[in-house]
Amino acid sequence: MKKILIALAGLAFIASVQAQQFTRVETTSIQTIVHNYLINHPEILVQMSKKLQQKQYEQMQTRAIDVIKANGQAIFSPNHTQAAGNPNGKVTLVEFFDYQCVHCYNLHKQGVMAHLIEDNSNLRVIYKEFPIFGDASIYASKAAMAAGAQGKYLQMRDAIFALGEIEGKLKAADIDKAAEKVDLNMDKYHAFIKSDAGKKVIDADYKLAQTLGIQGTPSFIVAPTSKTGNSAGKVSFIPGLVSPENLQEAIDAAK
Repeated sequence: MKKILIALAGLAFIASVQAQQFTRVETTSIQTIVHNYLINHPEILVQMSKKLQQKQYEQMQTRAIDVIKANGQAIFSPNHTQAAGNPNGKVTLVEFFDYQCVHCYNLHKQGVMAHLIEDNSNLRVIYKEFPIFGDASIYASKAAMAAGAQGKYLQMRDAIFALGEIEGKLKAADIDKAAEKVDLNMDKYHAFIKSDAGKKVIDADYKLAQTLGIQGTPSFIVAPTSKTGNSAGKVSFIPGLVSPENLQEAIDAAK
């Protein structure tokens, strides 16, 4: 370890002083020593990479939590959707999802959210429509929000996922059939889809996701519910697939 520190110190020293303080021969000699040491001890590069990744992750978390606090109203409020679980729950879990995302589909099929809601009486769940898999996903999001306008968002969400059409297989006609099974007023349903209301919500969620640094689905935020939750509870930002156990840990930390 001492030799590693010496090698790195030499590398840092070269970078931090002006080149004219060394002769060309001295500079080349130091660079050769450091180069050869790193070649013979590649494990130090792995350690440096892990340390860099950890630092980048911590910076991302700090930035995301600042964004979450600054945009709490938009993030934690259902907009043309519907809160699942306890509407007055002291902990809120937000999921950014796409109906054609295989991981989102599996989470729903396995009943992960349903089990978390069952196990946590004070949990409130908000679903953020984040359609990133093309036009069919966008149509599905608008269809779910159209159902939400009729008080049946959660039923329509279940019906779309029940189609099992993922990764480019989803079709607008199948979504419409699901809407009929949910017993929606189809005239109002189609009128909502054609309006700008759904697009505005999707655009807003895109902007939120971009600001948070979310690049894929699913992604999660878990935090104390504003005004009713524990102000000392932890805010967790999880940009990617995570196990039910990790989600439960985040819920416990927010209590």
